[in-house]
Amino acid sequence: MTSYNKVRRVSFAAYILLSVLFAWLLIHLGRKDIERAAAFSEKEKAYIESLMKCSSSIDDAMGALRPYGLRSKSELASFSSKFDALRKSMNTLRSETHEEKVAADLQRLRAKSTMIASALDSASRNIAEDSGSDSELILREDFSAISAALVESAGIVHGLVASEYEQSGFWQRQSLFFFKRLQYLLVTFFVLTTVFIVLSSSYSGILLRNYLGKLSEGTKQVSSGNLRYRFGGIEPDEMGSLMADFNSMAARLEQQTHELKKMNRELEEKARQLVEANLHKDRFFANMSHELRTPLNSIIGFSDLNIGREDYSREKLVENSRKVLAAAEHLLSLISGLLDLAKADAGVLSPVKDVHDVSETLSGVVEMLRPLAEQRNLRIELECAQSASFPYDEKMIKQVFINLISNAIKFTHEGGVKIRMKRTDDSISVEIEDSGIGISEEDQKKIFNDFHRVENGLTSNYEGVGLGLALSRRLARLHGGDISLSSIPGKGSVFTVKLPTGG
Repeated sequence: MTSYNKVRRVSFAAYILLSVLFAWLLIHLGRKDIERAAAFSEKEKAYIESLMKCSSSIDDAMGALRPYGLRSKSELASFSSKFDALRKSMNTLRSETHEEKVAADLQRLRAKSTMIASALDSASRNIAEDSGSDSELILREDFSAISAALVESAGIVHGLVASEYEQSGFWQRQSLFFFKRLQYLLVTFFVLTTVFIVLSSSYSGILLRNYLGKLSEGTKQVSSGNLRYRFGGIEPDEMGSLMADFNSMAARLEQQTHELKKMNRELEEKARQLVEANLHKDRFFANMSHELRTPLNSIIGFSDLNIGREDYSREKLVENSRKVLAAAEHLLSLISGLLDLAKADAGVLSPVKDVHDVSETLSGVVEMLRPLAEQRNLRIELECAQSASFPYDEKMIKQVFINLISNAIKFTHEGGVKIRMKRTDDSISVEIEDSGIGISEEDQKKIFNDFHRVENGLTSNYEGVGLGLALSRRLARLHGGDISLSSIPGKGSVFTVKLPTGG
């Protein structure tokens, strides 16, 4: 789109140029008219002065010509001097600057001057010869001719003077013509300026409407939810600055909306987790009450039997005491698990590391749990290619292996459990693979959550409160490691414990 600022600058420059050109035209035309009028005035002034001089010379000549004519040489000489002045004044008259009638009058005036000169020359010869009556007659004729020529010359000069008075209207017409032309030029300039202003304002208005239309469209796009809408082709002017500010606002709004949506998703996830935690809490209390009540009931029942039955033999008392002890140990294990989980969450539980061989730790756990697997007719296999000694808390890591392997045995009905240990340059991995019931993809995302238990028909008869895997992952992470899971429902699961060896 054309720049609004550029159009405004071009319009202003064009207006200034138009004004300068018009001012130059007025000055040029005025100077030409003034020069022409000055030249004409100078010529007219000289011409009028010549006319007045000529008229005065005619009057002088007519005064020198006595009514009775020229009788002596002195009179003839006096008239001749006057006539010479008259001829000089006639010669100063110029007819080329006047109209045709004036030129013809000037030509007639010069003809009369020639005729007077001829008659004067004839009178001079007659006076010099003095031939009697004939000479007197000729002088009278010459006198009549000269007198008539002077009278006619005076009439011509007076006519020319009258004509010049009539020419005074020409000056007025010239002045009126100049001012009328100036008036027409001013009106033309006003009309052109008005048209230019109207056209430039209309075009600027069109540009402004287009810019406002684009801004309105951008506002509609943003208000409808299209926060990625941006203006392109921004010009470096006021409107471009406004569009750039709009783009910045839309970008900030998009970022804030994205952050708000992210926060909403996090809040929704937190709310879901809280709801789920609340459900897990309810299940935990239900399961925990059952789990705690079972060993407590055993302890109370067998203790009552030992106290109430006096006829019990020592062997029976020892057997019941062993059952009480087993129930107490089970109860202690449950309470210890809860306390360890609480310590881990509070940051109080920290590993006491010492150098141990993880293969020996793993072998001890397998041998401890082997009778449990054999009771369920399951195979349990351990593959340790080599020893791996590094600093770790043996009690914690042993607890991790016990939880994972015992879970694998508990959820496997046939087949067995395979434990494989692999070593790299900076870590060891222990894979615990079973051929049990497996875990669905949805439950795999939650299996390490506190108090989570897989609730389906296959797991409803299994004991537990959902703390073993959560505690195992916390213990592994306290060592800088982690536990991962890969499982296929109906085919089994693989839990992988990865621990750093420190190089």
